[in-house]
Amino acid sequence: MTRKFVDLNCDMGENFGLYKVYPDDKIMKYITSANIACGFHAGDPHVMRYTVQLAKEHNVAVGAHVGFPDLIGFGRRRMECTPQQVKDYVTYQVGALWGYGRSLGVDLQHIKPHGQMYMMAGEDRALSEAIVEAIMELDKNLILFTHRAFVTYDVAKEMGLKVINEFYGDRGTRENGVLVFKFNLGDIGGSPEAMARRIARVVKENKVAAVTGKEIDLQAESVCIHSDTPQALEFFAAVHEILSKENIEITAVKNFI
Repeated sequence: MTRKFVDLNCDMGENFGLYKVYPDDKIMKYITSANIACGFHAGDPHVMRYTVQLAKEHNVAVGAHVGFPDLIGFGRRRMECTPQQVKDYVTYQVGALWGYGRSLGVDLQHIKPHGQMYMMAGEDRALSEAIVEAIMELDKNLILFTHRAFVTYDVAKEMGLKVINEFYGDRGTRENGVLVFKFNLGDIGGSPEAMARRIARVVKENKVAAVTGKEIDLQAESVCIHSDTPQALEFFAAVHEILSKENIEITAVKNFI
């Protein structure tokens, strides 16, 4: 049997100041890629440094989770920004995380836009081009995480940037392959075990049931589970158990693309 590989990523470092709401120290042992907030939608300098250090200790690949400057809205509110402004936001945030990585001896693996930056760029070629340009001007070896159904994926391919398709294991999927933004346990099978089996099927068969019940084709190199999803720790544990039984190795995406 041919061994399959998949990356397991999570949005991390989203505590800030006195607000400590996400159990990064408990989640880090389960993942292979950490998308670390860079202070715009969440995080702060101290949290960034701590999270990079935590990832290093657990041998987890580090990426910049870049978003709009919308701390109070957690980066999930639409903002009217020019492509140049978006490019500047990406450059600024990646530069900040790169500094911590440099000081701690950790190279960046990837970039993943957050929230509305992720969703808006997915439908807007100019914003996607701005994000890809910013990344390529910093380091052409970085990998962009996005949806295959988004224009961002096509733009990255066209411009020569490494890009992978991620699957949201803790979110339902529409018939066009795009995630359902709001969490609903019923959309992913109704239990952590069912959710994990759903992920295993995507990796092994490139198939998933959309929320409508229709079977769709979907290939993914990385799977995301959010740290703020209810039962997140149970989800991570179930994924490791089921994928191990299915002979699927969980490893950072840089190791197999």
